Amino acid sequence: ATPASQTADRSSAQRPQHPAQRRFIDRRVDPNPGAGKLDLDLREVDVEQTAQATVKMLAGIAETAGVALQVKFAPDFPRLKTDERRLKQILINIVTNSIKFTPKGGRVTVEGKRADDGAVILVLSDTGIGIATKDLPKVMQPFGQVKEAQTPGKEGSGLGLPLTKKLVEALGGTFSLNSVLGAGTSVLISFPPE
Repeated sequence: ATPASQTADRSSAQRPQHPAQRRFIDRRVDPNPGAGKLDLDLREVDVEQTAQATVKMLAGIAETAGVALQVKFAPDFPRLKTDERRLKQILINIVTNSIKFTPKGGRVTVEGKRADDGAVILVLSDTGIGIATKDLPKVMQPFGQVKEAQTPGKEGSGLGLPLTKKLVEALGGTFSLNSVLGAGTSVLISFPPE
């Protein structure tokens, strides 16, 4: 991996500067922007089953990359009133990113647990290349990418994490990103107790 000191500051050049770019991003999340809000189909969802199905769907990509996938859910993990299609999109975006930036022999884990206050927590973590602390705000901006991630075969649009955060928030959750350069990344998604 390239040292953090050599990370290119490309955030301002990659942020959408034009309203048409912003609309493009919004349409990636909501193809019906005229409605004013994201169209959600809320129902009771077995999140563990959705996570298992997502991991199964991405198993071939992970196997090709030499990355192990793991799903761990607490026995008392509750069903969640949410939009299953949007939740699956969130999981696909994060797990795919994790696979892409995790070297051969690494691991991506999807974990479900409950907080002491009853909040529903999803932690998606990897043993990948990680992100320098100073670059965390940059990767959360539309089109924001860091130099370490711009290697052949690891290209992307720079939209995955910002769109995923927007989806989580549309579902009533919170999204936080933690990472250590050279050690991996974890995404914590929390939904308040019902």
